[in-house]
Amino acid sequence: MKRAIISAVASVVVLLSSEGRIEAEIITFDLPSNTWQTDFDTAEVDIEFRSHVFPWPTGYNDLTNVAYTDSGSSLIIDLRSINNALVTLNQFDLGNSLGNGGNTQYHIYDLSDLNNPILSVTNLQVPYSTNSHSTFSVNLSSNHGIRLQVGPDLNNIGIDNIIFNEPIAVVPEPSTYAGLLGITCVSLLAYGWWRKRQQAA
Repeated sequence: MKRAIISAVASVVVLLSSEGRIEAEIITFDLPSNTWQTDFDTAEVDIEFRSHVFPWPTGYNDLTNVAYTDSGSSLIIDLRSINNALVTLNQFDLGNSLGNGGNTQYHIYDLSDLNNPILSVTNLQVPYSTNSHSTFSVNLSSNHGIRLQVGPDLNNIGIDNIIFNEPIAVVPEPSTYAGLLGITCVSLLAYGWWRKRQQAA
């Protein structure tokens, strides 16, 4: 009886803890730019910069150490799969250089088909603020890899905090919690009844 109660309670604890996330991989631009091609590689993802990428320390909203590219060009970063591993692009941040940036756009490609984007967002406004920035959630995956292309009209817009391969937590439905808590309560009541009978015997 004790074992049944412990098992029921443990099930609830395990489910509650399952909402935690493993730390994601992130591309920031705080390190020297001549090491960027290898700084962000992992066992599953090879990061390739396919365009000119330059660092800039401040002035892009509240972001520090952002990356930008030539005026009128696209900033292109490939997240290439190693050994057919699943690659997920989760999100990235954009900042507007002192409010001088114009509208831009971004496109997400599966590396198996660079002619047809799987997501395109055009006429994108990046508001300027000294205490916030714009975050764009993508959450697209491929076993070939993902290309992130920001631009081609990347005028005074910088990018930072490109998050990839972040596990998306599976949160149990409320009915699951209710069921487990119900089992625990019934187990506790049954154990109390059993103890009472043992003491009376």
